[in-house]
Parts: sequence; structure tokens; C-alpha cells
Amino acid sequence: FSKIQSKAGKTETSSRRMLFNTVIKSCSNAGNLPRAELWFEKLLAAKIEPNKQTYGKVIESAAKAGDIAGAERWMERQLASGLPVDGIAYATVIDACAKAGSTAAAERWLDNMLNAAVEIDRIAYNTMIASCANNGQLASAERWLQEMLAASFDPNDISYTTLVHACAKAGDLPSAERFLAEMQEMGLTPNEFTYNSVIDTCAKAGKVAAAAQWLRRMSEVELKPDAISYASVIDACAEVGDPVAAQEWIARMEDAGIETDEHCHSSVLSAFARVGDIRAAEDWLVKMFDIQIRPSNICFNSIIDACAKAGHTDRASEWLGKMKGLHLEPDVFAYNSVIDACAKSGDAAQASEWLENMMKEELQPDEMSYTSVINACAKAGDAAGAV
Repeated sequence: FSKIQSKAGKTETSSRRMLFNTVIKSCSNAGNLPRAELWFEKLLAAKIEPNKQTYGKVIESAAKAGDIAGAERWMERQLASGLPVDGIAYATVIDACAKAGSTAAAERWLDNMLNAAVEIDRIAYNTMIASCANNGQLASAERWLQEMLAASFDPNDISYTTLVHACAKAGDLPSAERFLAEMQEMGLTPNEFTYNSVIDTCAKAGKVAAAAQWLRRMSEVELKPDAISYASVIDACAEVGDPVAAQEWIARMEDAGIETDEHCHSSVLSAFARVGDIRAAEDWLVKMFDIQIRPSNICFNSIIDACAKAGHTDRASEWLGKMKGLHLEPDVFAYNSVIDACAKSGDAAQASEWLENMMKEELQPDEMSYTSVINACAKAGDAAGAV
């Protein structure tokens, strides 16, 4: 910079300003606000008036650095200078506030932008919709969608996909379905992510039929359901305790040429365990090994818990031992299931032994661990052991 400036000598101010702006832009691209501010002050010291590009790059530098207060401070400084603030500067600050989760600040700047009669675009509205949606403020997100429509901007697929996903995260199935329907009415094409958001919401609400219906609708609009689509329906079946339906959806997934994974098989196994069909759960675990899918702790925990609840203490203990043989580390839940089973059968000695084994594995027993052993001792009439 110094060499170029010395050669420039007393060239016109606009050329010298351009040199400073180029350096500030470099600082901005690196997200280095202190350096950008330093060169801004150097520009003033050289008695060169900054223009809107100068301010814009400092604002951008603050935004890239995640310094929302800095971005707002420089925005206020530009406004105080009397220089007009363009849509790019406003959009930069709005986006920075939105990404930082400061929805109120983003809304304030968009309102300022509207009040200043600065031309606004669809991106600014989508940024606001996303900010509100990501922070769980669905009513505000929908309000900005309506503002967008009132400003004669047609929402695009990003607008609606953002809203559908936010409703899905909030478990608001009716709103998610409504926005997806609106999206289609406007001639927009939902993608796999949009459909999967709705399917997942149905699954978490235990609405198997609705989840399956949305998966079928994907195929009707020539979208191919993926592993996430099928896994969500399988999860829904497992959630309502319907292992047979979960098993059928795994078969459909395989028929569609989509590779099944540990999560899908774990859901089926857990569904069998949840309804007390221990043999089917055990058979499914064996099947997982046969197709070279390594079961996780969740699979073993489901079987151990089902055995314990059925009073099959030896069987639960055996599965816990198998976990260790496979170099899986049983967790507190697994040990507690076995300890509780021993306690309910009145086997205080066995319950105490499993508690000791748990501590030897450097696992911290919780309230349930101790309560189960105390109850076992009390049931066996062992007052000393309970103490």
C-alpha cells in the first residue's frame, strides 16, 4: 500500500480513497475488524472522506467476525455521517444479527430499512423468517412471511422449507403440514428435506399413518424417499410399539434399494423389546450380526431391560456379560436394569454384587442403583445390608 500510495503522490482523492477501500476490503474478507478500523482511521488522517463502500466494508468486517455490536456501531456511524445506507449494508447487519440468534436486533434493522424506504429484496425477508424460525418464534416467522407477501414478493422454496423445518423441530405437525400444502399451492416444489421434516414430525408424534402417507406423497411427486424418510416411519412404528409394522417398513426400505443401518434395526429390536417379545428381540440382534451390522449399546440395553422387567434375571445378566465379551461397555442403565431385576426377585446378594461390579468398571451408581439394592436387602430382611 505504501509503495502504491507514494507513486500515486497527489493523485485525485477518489483514486486514493479506492486504495484505502481496497485494503479495508482485504481486512473485511479476513474478518479482521481491528485492522479494518485501523485503516479507516488512517483514511481519515489522510484527510480523505469515506464513502458508503468504505463504511460497508467495515460493517462487513464486523459481521464476518461475529461482532454484532461492532456492526451496529458502524451502521449507526454511517447514518450519523449523512451518507446514504444502501440495502447491502442493511442486509449485512440483519444477516449478522440473525446468525447470532439476535432476532429482535434483526427485526429492528429490517424495520429501520423499511422506514428509510431502502429497497428491500426477498433475501432480507427470508433472513428474517429463518432467524425467527431458528429461534422457535414461529408466529414471528409467519408474520414476516405475510409481510413479504404484502410487499409483493412471492415466497420461494427457501421461505417455506425454513418454516416447515421450524414447525417440525417444535413438534407442530398441523403447521408443518399447512405450510407444505401452501408451498405446493403456490407451485413451489418441496424437496426431500421438506418432506422428511414433516415425516419426522409425524413419527415423533406417534402418527404412523400420517408419516407413511407423506412418504408415499414423495413418490407421487417424483421424489425418491431416502434413508431418513424410511427411518422416520420405522421410528414411528417403534414409538407406538408396533414391531411388525416396523419390520415391514425395513423390508420396503430394502426393496427400494436403500441400505438399512444400525439405527433402523435398533428401532425394530427396541419395538419387540418394548412389547415384551424378548425372543423376537434376541433373534433380531442375531440377524444384525448375520448381516454384519454391529449392534450398539441401545440394542443390548433394550434386551436387558426387557429381560429384567419380565423377571428373567439370569437372562438379563447373561446379555450384560455378552456386551463385555463384544468389547462394548455397559452403561449405568444396563447395570441398573439387572440390579433392579435382582432386587425384585429378592436376590439381595446378587443385586449387591452387580452394584460392586458396576463400581469396579468405574461407573458412578445413581439413586436408582442404590435404591434397588436397599429394597432388595429390605425385602430379604437384611437390615444390616440395607444400611
